Amino acid sequence: MADRAGVRRAAWGLIRADGRAMVGLLLLSSLAVAAGLAPPWLLGQIINRVSAGGGVGSVDSLTVAIAGFAVLQVILVRFARYAAHRFAERAMVEIRSSFVDRVLALPAAVVERAGTGDLMTRSTGDVAAVGSAVGYAAPDVFIAALQVLFILVAVFVLSPLLGLCGLVGLPIMWLVARWYLSRSRTAYLAEGSARSALADDLAGTVAGARHGRGVAAAAAPGRLRQPTDR
Repeated sequence: MADRAGVRRAAWGLIRADGRAMVGLLLLSSLAVAAGLAPPWLLGQIINRVSAGGGVGSVDSLTVAIAGFAVLQVILVRFARYAAHRFAERAMVEIRSSFVDRVLALPAAVVERAGTGDLMTRSTGDVAAVGSAVGYAAPDVFIAALQVLFILVAVFVLSPLLGLCGLVGLPIMWLVARWYLSRSRTAYLAEGSARSALADDLAGTVAGARHGRGVAAAAAPGRLRQPTDR
């Protein structure tokens, strides 16, 4: 079982192996967040112009700009998710290849002690979990973090007092996240062990069924060839 430092080194290794894709993902996500912040600001401009007695033409132009930024955000988010999924697929390929190479480099006795279920779980479920985290969770967390950062900066520029009020809830969220992360690791490890045990039992059942069918076929080969015999 890897410690936190080992997990961080592995994650940075995956990022360095495909650094160009990661830079593109971060750039697209940042542009999508910036495009998403433009419509609320433009809506405020519409309110200001209407309050000042502005004409219909200025309001219409701002409305068209809001629609344009909304469409631009959708397009940027689409390409950001596309880049994230491609990065996740390449990361899963790299993880599976590295896993197979490391298993083949181990002595046969060590591999047999690990068990079939554990090997199956690590090469399928664990790799899929990493791909899901990289392809879905990581982009969502990054976009949400950028949105919070940009909104806080904008609020501080408009009203420092209001910005300080917005920071009041951050320590609470940090404490809740720490509380969850300190307890979730044990639960995830227990879930992985249960999956390994389940896969091991399933592999043993399949192997036993195959062996039993082979014994039955060797004992009565003629009988198995009779399609009408139930």
